[in-house]
Amino acid sequence: MRIVTALFLGSCLVATGPVFAEKIDFSTTTCKQFLESKKDEIGVILAWLDGYYHEEKDPPIFDTAKFEAN
Repeated sequence: MRIVTALFLGSCLVATGPVFAEKIDFSTTTCKQFLESKKDEIGVILAWLDGYYHEEKDPPIFDTAKFEAN
């Protein structure tokens, strides 16, 4: 059973590709460039901005319904 588990975990690690970090300079990014970005990139940026503009005393809760409404 350990061998099967090890093979499964190994195959999962091989199947996932490398993650690349990307720097985004918002001072030079235009609205057009932002809107032409991939949907998942836009989602990450908007989620980060949503958290950034929360008050410090607000609880660390990400409300997806409120986020979509905003």
